[in-house]
Amino acid sequence: MLDLKGYGWMLWDGVQITLAVAVCAMALALALGLVGTTGKLAHFFNEPATTEIYTTVIRGVPELLLILIVYYGAPTLIQDTAEKFGYDIIIDINPFIAGSITIGFIYSAFATEVFRGAYLAVPPGPARGGPRHWDEPAAGRPAGAAAPDVALRVAGPG
Repeated sequence: MLDLKGYGWMLWDGVQITLAVAVCAMALALALGLVGTTGKLAHFFNEPATTEIYTTVIRGVPELLLILIVYYGAPTLIQDTAEKFGYDIIIDINPFIAGSITIGFIYSAFATEVFRGAYLAVPPGPARGGPRHWDEPAAGRPAGAAAPDVALRVAGPG
């Protein structure tokens, strides 16, 4: 039998916190990934360039460095800025929130690229042709599959 010397409850707490951070980060990553995909595929304003910079920078910087910047750098920046304006404040960021937001932002950059690639993998016929073309099996698409169904199949695992 596995003997944890009384520390099993600490391991269980760690598992629960890890899963909670993962769920929160994934929800944020999916939401921001869809927004980023919309921005990358948009043809108005400067959104494609902005999201291109965002995904390139976030994907290029190591995850641990981003977590350290958010957890230690953001409070220091806010405190130093407030001090210049004559305010003496102390900012303490919750580690759970800092970790969830940082990991969510990191994986949203990856999700943006996955969703964009899945959208672009759908042939223009199902996306623009309307319902009359959805019932015809074409381009490896089963009968009755709409463009979002095809995009989800391309983006999903498997």
